Amino acid sequence: SAIRCYNCATGQDCTNEVDCGTQDSCLSVTTQDKKIYRRCINYNQCNAKEISLMFPSVGKFNSKCCTRNLCNSANTVTMAKPVLALGAAMLSICWRFI
Repeated sequence: SAIRCYNCATGQDCTNEVDCGTQDSCLSVTTQDKKIYRRCINYNQCNAKEISLMFPSVGKFNSKCCTRNLCNSANTVTMAKPVLALGAAMLSICWRFI
């Protein structure tokens, strides 16, 4: 079955859910002036260049892609922090054995 994502633009209270069909990810884009865009996307398009082409009128932005149902909500968590924490923990464990 298709992934479900929130789909909305520019700071709306985003409760509009859509089935993504053949797209396999959810996208959340936040602009410098705090406008928020949420939609479906193909995961292979989840890079700054592709996203900037989708939103040509947006200047600088932060984006997050995820692959779980409704994961592009306001509470979306990026994977960078958990991965960094895991890496730091493993490094400290390895350091003790050196």
